[in-house]
Amino acid sequence: MTNIQTDKKVINTSAKEAFTFLANLDNFYQLLPQDKVEKWKSSGTECSFSIKKMAAIGLKLQNSEEPKLVHLVSTEISPIKFDLKCIITPLSDTTCETYMDFDGDINMFMEMVVKAPLTQFFNYNMHKLQEVFNK
Repeated sequence: MTNIQTDKKVINTSAKEAFTFLANLDNFYQLLPQDKVEKWKSSGTECSFSIKKMAAIGLKLQNSEEPKLVHLVSTEISPIKFDLKCIITPLSDTTCETYMDFDGDINMFMEMVVKAPLTQFFNYNMHKLQEVFNK
């Protein structure tokens, strides 16, 4: 099992607003590198996309705890089984801290190849989330 935790980001919005944004997978597109995403589809509770020259990825909303946890899991189109948790910690009425915690079923050989790009990808997602609310 491979675990990746992103950098923690302070977001200028309430934990409830951050939760609402992250729990609607239509919004996940805003967190992706636009120049690398293809075949985006979303139904609000499930989304799928491809990263150019890489595998297709599917996510669906699992159990969540408002306003502190958005739990996503891989769908059958993803090449690996994984959980992606968005952890939200209120700091005040108008700010919160967020990060992503990824647990994937990746063998040790593949982990050496994909861990750095996945870490960079998830940190990019958190950076974009911060940009959405810290304009």
